[in-house]
Amino acid sequence: MQLVVLSTYDLIPVRDGGQTRYLNLYSRLSQRHDVTLIAYDHRQTGRTRTYYINSRFQVILPPMLPGDATLFRDNLQRSNRLTHDVNCIRQYKFSTEFHRVLQAAVNSCDVLVASHPYLALAAFSHAAASTAKLYEAHNVEYDARRSYYRGTTDPALTRLLLEDVRFGEGFAAHDADYVTAVSSTDADRLVELYDIPRSKLTIVPNGVDIASYPLLDPHEKQMVRDRLGLGGRPLAVFVGSAYLPNAEAYLRIREMLLQAGYSGAVAIIGTVNEAVPGDLTLVPFKERWLGFVEEELKTLLLTAADFALHLMFSGAGTNLKLFDYMAARALIVGNSFGTRGVAGGDWFWPVETSDDLRQFLEKRPWETMEGEGIAARARAVAEQQFDWGVSARILARLLTQGRGALNIPLCWNKAEYS
Repeated sequence: MQLVVLSTYDLIPVRDGGQTRYLNLYSRLSQRHDVTLIAYDHRQTGRTRTYYINSRFQVILPPMLPGDATLFRDNLQRSNRLTHDVNCIRQYKFSTEFHRVLQAAVNSCDVLVASHPYLALAAFSHAAASTAKLYEAHNVEYDARRSYYRGTTDPALTRLLLEDVRFGEGFAAHDADYVTAVSSTDADRLVELYDIPRSKLTIVPNGVDIASYPLLDPHEKQMVRDRLGLGGRPLAVFVGSAYLPNAEAYLRIREMLLQAGYSGAVAIIGTVNEAVPGDLTLVPFKERWLGFVEEELKTLLLTAADFALHLMFSGAGTNLKLFDYMAARALIVGNSFGTRGVAGGDWFWPVETSDDLRQFLEKRPWETMEGEGIAARARAVAEQQFDWGVSARILARLLTQGRGALNIPLCWNKAEYS
């Protein structure tokens, strides 16, 4: 089987949740099938760039049309927000090379995947009748963009962009043969927004590479903490990209920790530091702003932490960092919004207010058998439901059952797509 996957940004280096999903999901599918990811990235100029993730997973980046690049810069200046994804729906004209690469790839593929809705309008019309069209929703993009564009410096442009998002996402949802969502909540919201049958949607959850999170013994954990200069302080972790809801979440968490009297340390991991103001007031707890770190170091930090702060207040979809916390067996401090998309309540410590957080800190459950049990249950949930191999098998099964003409082979042993 040949899959063509559409993206609006390069895959490497992996710096956010979307790239993590691309790499993990389609690398596993490429164990048995040929995958070509075509990305219209605003940073790509000059000639087409091509590289391989593995022998069956190819990435192609055609150059951006100079006029599209100008529009992108103008919109950025007008709104103080990145609008590249949304521009792809109805504002860009696309380069001749992009159209050529897209047409050649679509002519020979069995499955055409709009991963995010932004290139569906440009690409789905090229698909042959025998080609399966899939809209792979990472979020409910209309809700995510409403949050992201809140407070822009050009309300008129914002309204236009949101109209385009709703049009483009609605088109992708209606025109695709299949739609996948990362959670039941997102699936229900897509049905509500676009009046599509719920039976058209399949849940292909976000996930984590469980095997990359070995369990550290106490001595190994202490070695990691000593390198951070923590002494005997408890260590909390927060992971986030520069996506605005992550920055808003950490600023609110920071205030809650202050009100709760926290005196330990917080390791803030990821590019969220780029979206947080640089003139923050001093706090009595130690903050280590680590920025983007390699996956191996992130794994070590999460596994060595006492607890993970997963208090989210806006955004859409499920947060990939939640599954990282679960795999690392860090005791998750979560609120109802942050833990949406995962059933049950026995795998995290519920916190909604600063008073709840104060009680958690006073009780210090990360040092107790109760806390260890909660963290162990979270790890078990991740292994059973949110390993990337599980998500890859769900997607393969969807394509197998949906169109018999594809005749996609599928093996159901545990090692498949691992």
